[in-house]
Amino acid sequence: MRKIIFLDIDGVLNSELFAKKKTRKNFDPECVKRLNRIIQETNADIVISSSWKLSPSSVYMAFKDEGVEGNIIGMTPNFIFDDWREDKTRGAEIEQWLMENPCDNYIILDDDELFKKEQKKHWIQTDYQIGLTDGDVEKAITLLNDDE
Repeated sequence: MRKIIFLDIDGVLNSELFAKKKTRKNFDPECVKRLNRIIQETNADIVISSSWKLSPSSVYMAFKDEGVEGNIIGMTPNFIFDDWREDKTRGAEIEQWLMENPCDNYIILDDDELFKKEQKKHWIQTDYQIGLTDGDVEKAITLLNDDE
């Protein structure tokens, strides 16, 4: 069963609270532990939907350095510079990725509401001030394991 986590980074793996700590780390270690728990309990793969996808090497390096255990299998397309597109939202990018790469189940971890109506049931809204929480983790595991 193929499961996907569409992952935003800012507001999920880091937060305003974490930024105030002025550490050299890119990600809050507690948020990384939480994401790793989702991955361990669901066997989901990661697709980067964050603006970080504009610098793929930075994403891969940060994941390795910060201890993210997930397997990045891709990044959503970037529609922001496509002048001919009417819908440049993250939801449209996720929709395109899913059309080209079908999966059995997915979730969207993101602090912003930039999705299509039919995607909302897959969306777990994180709080940009604190990042990924234990409550978010429980929702994610339940949603991803729902079809088992």
